[in-house]
Amino acid sequence: MKVLKLLPLLVLLIAIAGFGKQFFSKSNATSPRIRDFPQSKHGTVVKVADGDTLTIDLEGKETRIRLCGIDAPEKSQQFGQESKALLQKLTLGKEVAVMPIDTDRYGRTVAEVFTVGASEHYVNGDMVQAGLAYHYDRYSKDCINRDVIITAEGIAREQRAGVWANPGSVKPWDYRRAH
Repeated sequence: MKVLKLLPLLVLLIAIAGFGKQFFSKSNATSPRIRDFPQSKHGTVVKVADGDTLTIDLEGKETRIRLCGIDAPEKSQQFGQESKALLQKLTLGKEVAVMPIDTDRYGRTVAEVFTVGASEHYVNGDMVQAGLAYHYDRYSKDCINRDVIITAEGIAREQRAGVWANPGSVKPWDYRRAH
């Protein structure tokens, strides 16, 4: 009789053990996959303006994209050119999947972007983890992978990558306010 009462609990524990890795593993939390977002749109990156803004040919229409939840150094700041160069290397001329989140006050689509193909990457997170963009807390609340961006910044800080190598680096939002 006791075994029958414990059976549902045993089944639940087996299910968690078998499927838990897929849903609760740290690697899943830090490595979002585009297949998890079937509502994404696919296009080709045709231009990179700076480290957090690019233009994508989406169904024959050029669409300006602002990467959700991150803010890269301005081109005139230290690491600004390096940030733009990394975004070019990751995306320019490549097929990407765009997960639209919002539209900003400049009419750009705020989105999460993934490279598509054999080497799939979460671009927003890669920029931050390289230390060439910051987590932009003020504008990340609606980003589906906000936690990944936060984790990426922690890794960049710990490794003293990019902007984190120089404790005096000015955050882009402070730089814009001052200029």
